[in-house]
Amino acid sequence: MEPVEFVVHADHVDVPERLIVAPAAGVYRISSSVAAATGGEVEAGQTLGAIERIEGQVDVVCPHTGRLMGFLALHGERVRMRQPLAWVRGAEGSADGRGNAA
Repeated sequence: MEPVEFVVHADHVDVPERLIVAPAAGVYRISSSVAAATGGEVEAGQTLGAIERIEGQVDVVCPHTGRLMGFLALHGERVRMRQPLAWVRGAEGSADGRGNAA
């Protein structure tokens, strides 16, 4: 019996949503400047909040430009490292979903 070769062709799907994850474990504090901004625009490099730890505070910085779609962790919630905190939809018209032209 000869081996059968399968070729699968998939559609290219652009997924402009990006998760913002906790850079450390600790207590999540949402920045007051973005707390009411759900649905509003955020810029790459903008601080969304901080993780409070015994060793000190670690800022949560948005690496993508786009629309802040919502928070996945509550203010004051204890979070694990790399736990999703918020999600951002890439800027409209961006080719790579990150707010950057390709």
